[in-house]
Amino acid sequence: PPKLSSRDEYQLVRGIRHDPTHSYRELASNFNSSHAKHISKDTAQRVLLKHGIRNYIAARKPLLTLKDRLKRMAYCRKRLQWTEADWRRVIFSDESNFTTINRKGRIFVKRLRNEKFRSKMVQQRVQGGGGSTGMWGCFSSSGTGVFKLYDGRMNQYNYK
Repeated sequence: PPKLSSRDEYQLVRGIRHDPTHSYRELASNFNSSHAKHISKDTAQRVLLKHGIRNYIAARKPLLTLKDRLKRMAYCRKRLQWTEADWRRVIFSDESNFTTINRKGRIFVKRLRNEKFRSKMVQQRVQGGGGSTGMWGCFSSSGTGVFKLYDGRMNQYNYK
């Protein structure tokens, strides 16, 4: 028979929903301290997988205060009643920056213990950053606008 009842599983799910940064080991330990049943970290992981909860790297987003959120809501509500003619007066623009060598993202590799410094197993880096390039473009209801490449970072002078 299964070691955990559906109620026990629900408590595990509730525990990770309360604090999603807990490791499987911490989750199992917290469960073990409050129940007569003892489970392993593998059991905790299996239960969460069964309920569709998986491990992911947390997305990085800007910190929004309550004041920021209220401003965003007011901005959206103000434009909720806009007509098609109002939206035709808007130009959308965006820029993206790309580093050429020293990327900040993590790369995961699968290797043997003694292969740490093999060329395929390392993320290449250069001193001084390696440089970056950027792209800027815009579009509106009348079609696409200009597309510009620029060196370095976008600043007020590049934007103008």
